[in-house]
Amino acid sequence: MDTTVAREKLSKRRAEILETAVIKTDSVSNKDERIDEIVPAQVESKLTQNRVNELRAIDRALKRIDSGTYGTCRGCGENIEEARLNAKLEAERCVGCEEKRESPIMAPAKRPQYQAFSGRSMLH
Repeated sequence: MDTTVAREKLSKRRAEILETAVIKTDSVSNKDERIDEIVPAQVESKLTQNRVNELRAIDRALKRIDSGTYGTCRGCGENIEEARLNAKLEAERCVGCEEKRESPIMAPAKRPQYQAFSGRSMLH
């Protein structure tokens, strides 16, 4: 994906989210400040946690554009599919790596071990 287009779309979405928050203008000196640079209590008290997480993901994507790593999977280092970036501009991983990351597979050694009930009280 063209990073200029991605930057424009991400910045627009970021502005839309921030417009829904009532932040005192004197507390934000620059409209381009990253969400982590704004006093968190002022933002988090006005936005849902989902919006705060979305803003942070957008800011990370903008940083990746600045550093030249936008579109590169953080999991495997390969290019993230164009369709995925079009659907989710702030994607940090390719579909395969994201599925692995979200898959709650427990290794056999980590499965809870249950003991058979002996009929005796465990209280002494």
